[in-house]
Amino acid sequence: MKRTLIILQFLLAATATIYAQHLEFVKNSGEHQHVSIASWGSILSFDIDERDELTWVYNGQPFKDVESVLFRNKAYDDTKEREALIELYNATDGDHWANNTNWCSDKPLSEWYGVGCDYATGRVTSIMLSTNKLKGTLPESLENLSWLEYLSIRDNPNLTGNIPQALGKLMNLWFIGLDYNGLTGPVPGNLFMLPRLKQINLQENQLSGTIPETLTFMMDKAKEPNDMWICHNRFTGKVPDAILHHKNFRNLWPAILIQDGEIGDFDIKDIEIPGPDFELTDMNGVVHRSSDMYAKNKLTLLYEWGSWCPYSKELNVKLIPAYSQYKDKGFQVLGLTMLCGMATPCSTEEEWMDYLQTNHVEWPNVVEDFDNLLNVIHYLSGVPLLLLVDQNGKIIFSNILKEDPDTYALVPKLEEYFGALEGGEYYTSTDYSRDGEVYTMQTATEGRGINLVFMGDGFVDTDMGDGGKYEKTMQKAMEQFFAVEPLKSLRSRFNVYGVKAVSPNAEFSQYAVRAIDRDDSKAFRYASKISGLRTDEGLHVNVIYNTDGYGIDRSYCSSYFGDGSYVCYAMDGGASMLLNHESGGHGIGRLSDEYVEPGYEGLSLPESEKQRMISYWADYGSGANVDWRSTPTEVKWSKFVADPRYAEEGLGAYEGSFLYGSGAYRPTENSMMRYNDTPFNAPSREAIYKFVMRESEGSQWVYDYETFVQFDAAGREEFVNAKKSGARTNKRMSPLRLEPTTKAPILHEGTWRDTQ
Repeated sequence: MKRTLIILQFLLAATATIYAQHLEFVKNSGEHQHVSIASWGSILSFDIDERDELTWVYNGQPFKDVESVLFRNKAYDDTKEREALIELYNATDGDHWANNTNWCSDKPLSEWYGVGCDYATGRVTSIMLSTNKLKGTLPESLENLSWLEYLSIRDNPNLTGNIPQALGKLMNLWFIGLDYNGLTGPVPGNLFMLPRLKQINLQENQLSGTIPETLTFMMDKAKEPNDMWICHNRFTGKVPDAILHHKNFRNLWPAILIQDGEIGDFDIKDIEIPGPDFELTDMNGVVHRSSDMYAKNKLTLLYEWGSWCPYSKELNVKLIPAYSQYKDKGFQVLGLTMLCGMATPCSTEEEWMDYLQTNHVEWPNVVEDFDNLLNVIHYLSGVPLLLLVDQNGKIIFSNILKEDPDTYALVPKLEEYFGALEGGEYYTSTDYSRDGEVYTMQTATEGRGINLVFMGDGFVDTDMGDGGKYEKTMQKAMEQFFAVEPLKSLRSRFNVYGVKAVSPNAEFSQYAVRAIDRDDSKAFRYASKISGLRTDEGLHVNVIYNTDGYGIDRSYCSSYFGDGSYVCYAMDGGASMLLNHESGGHGIGRLSDEYVEPGYEGLSLPESEKQRMISYWADYGSGANVDWRSTPTEVKWSKFVADPRYAEEGLGAYEGSFLYGSGAYRPTENSMMRYNDTPFNAPSREAIYKFVMRESEGSQWVYDYETFVQFDAAGREEFVNAKKSGARTNKRMSPLRLEPTTKAPILHEGTWRDTQ
């Protein structure tokens, strides 16, 4: 019979004495293990099991094979902790942290930014330096922070190197947050064995090697994937059997298996992944349980989708008729949707219900914040999410793991089980009578008029009516183009045309056919239908995709020409600031990107890219908003830095632009060319102004700085107001930038006519 005996309960007075005390467990092996007496009412006991084996227990933590327990009282000296923090500061470029208040000073450690201490003794118990621009590596001297319980150094992409072995020696740690950094190398196996550890976040680094089998220690304690993220790294090799056969693998696999397979070589092809457990109530009040659905059907598809999502809509062209044809043969779909208020982007309930009815969606749908595992998988994968589960409860197809096929391979997979699918073809236009039709949207009232052209791709014949979807979409795009300064004040200098382009299909997939399909020559061919074009004037073309506000890819500008012409593609429907970034910034202003490409945070501007930046500026006047120099008196925008009229814009030289984390500089912390959620900064506004005035007034126009400053009053006010309102300044790019690319526009010496 098991017996428990409490031999000591610490109920000392609230003095600093107890916080200088600790227990020393001396093991039979000779190892000494120290545990701080950390709270009032702490209990030391021992258990004796049926075999008379003794286990010491302190606050629920077992200690086996113990020879003796010693009670120690040691005066606290913060010297080692102070030295460890100073080494952390020096190793991670502390002088350039976003906030380093009181670091390395003689003030109490509790007054150093991000450092938390025990109120009675001053011992360091927490470090919180997330999103603080740490750069360098974490030192092994962190081992001296023996009371550390909470470590959060997240979202510092220039924090590189290995995870210190020292962290695995900090027995009081219960939270480790090192996600969204640039950490590399293997994970120390002892990290997962820390006795008090409850949550560890290591995702979105570049960690490599095999996954330690000691991960099972965390799997024993983890209740959900949020407790132990190690996904989106570069692990290789096989997953240890102990992990695959662990009782909690069913609920924890997304936090382990979803890796960056295009980089690493993580072997998952022979792994059997169980379908998730759930009990969900659909919109008609019917309860769906995973165990019942899996057993009843040959195949069950868990399908998270959105009526706003172009990928979902494209898949539904085939999936809706597939469900109708296969549902009586053992195929079931459970649709999962989050409406507005639960997720962004989203559909309102009205939009969603209209889609269900219009498209005859018959499968049951759940509209709620569904259970944890499905939420986690959605967080890691996005929409649409596909989990196809067989009758044995095993996932046989998904679109989220490294070796999985793409979303549109689902229907061929279903055909393997249920036979060839009949129907499900795209709607195809039959009336091309309005293809190439030109209509005037605005006529210039100043200057000789700059030709701005809007046309759509993926619009079918039924969209072309007067006042119909095509014209409304182009109108919204035009208004967005002129929504911010300086183009708002320069609007009167543009002739704006709409040109109708009838596509055979409205979908964007390898099977559908579109009128333009990212072909610049086709875009210029449509624009050339505008009558009365002079031979010396350019065409500024914007191709607006029929995607209802959600981008199927990254918007971009593909080409610049010597006559000022360009083609920009607005993949999100043209009604967001992405259009201003691409068409107004890249197209009109010939500006460069001020953001850092994901994955480039730890990279410095290469010499070849530096020379490209220099030649763009010298030969084409492009890139007025980026520089390879860092001194405010030398950068291209130095006159604005020195001008007190621009003081409130916060102009300077901010590192990180031209896609690279270091070695390239931008004028302001944020701007339209950084996160496309803030107006253009002063150098960008000037570049746009110069281009428009030259094109509008002709070669006789001469730039004058004071004239620009007077004109720019509205631009300064707009930028400063946005800056004061707290516009977003975190490092993440817009979620509408879906596919990473570093493709720069191609520069052509000739004119747009050379493409014809």
